[in-house]
Amino acid sequence: GFLYLDLNNTSDFKIPSNINACIIVGGPTSYSSPSEKSSNCLNIHNYEIPNLVSMLFKENIFVLYLSSNMVFGKCNEIRSENALPKPDIDYGQMKLICESRLQDLAMSSRKEHLLSILRLTKHISPETSPFKKWIDLLQRKQPIYAFEDLYFSPIYYEATIELLYKILANSCSVIFHYSNKIDLSYYDFASRFKEFLKNKYDYDIVVTKTSSIEQGVNLEMAHRVTSLKMTRTYELLGTNYLTLNEVFTYLSGYLAINSF
Repeated sequence: GFLYLDLNNTSDFKIPSNINACIIVGGPTSYSSPSEKSSNCLNIHNYEIPNLVSMLFKENIFVLYLSSNMVFGKCNEIRSENALPKPDIDYGQMKLICESRLQDLAMSSRKEHLLSILRLTKHISPETSPFKKWIDLLQRKQPIYAFEDLYFSPIYYEATIELLYKILANSCSVIFHYSNKIDLSYYDFASRFKEFLKNKYDYDIVVTKTSSIEQGVNLEMAHRVTSLKMTRTYELLGTNYLTLNEVFTYLSGYLAINSF
């Protein structure tokens, strides 16, 4: 069933008696949403989520907090699991605030063994931008437009879920990373996807290069490096970087190519 959780008032949440683990997927939903550093957004990350985790710790419930590669900024050349984060956008700052509060809470309550953090790069899905629009256009055999000045390291949800299961199954209480091995612009990604579809399905798509300047978009995060190192993740769980071929295979599954 479903339980209602108000992130503005976590103290009223009733923790079920039949669980031993909790995955927290909460916070700002886009890079721009916390840009004003509103008191509500800060309160959720600095107090409410930590308060919820404190309640979970008291019940000896293992907590996996999903964070972001955005805790690293353009000055972070070393992006390993134990590297010092230095976010340079508000989204990353909010995530880091929450990470730090949870780590301090675990240490002060001697519950370090009940906390794990997983930082993720950009997910591709039929729901996330710009892929929702891309899939719709490609299904209608329309050209897609891709930024040449916005970079990412693509992964997808189904693969991430497999990693979540591994972390929970092993109750690993450290920081993990999940990422593609490379960074590329959205235009480079779309161009390589075009080659993938042509070689594997003999299906052609039209990719048009554009930029944030041409589209009048102010990019919150325009760093060329967004990928994460996964040394610890691979050593402890055997999970390696996602490959572009895996991502392309996943994305092509939504195009119903056989129907063309």
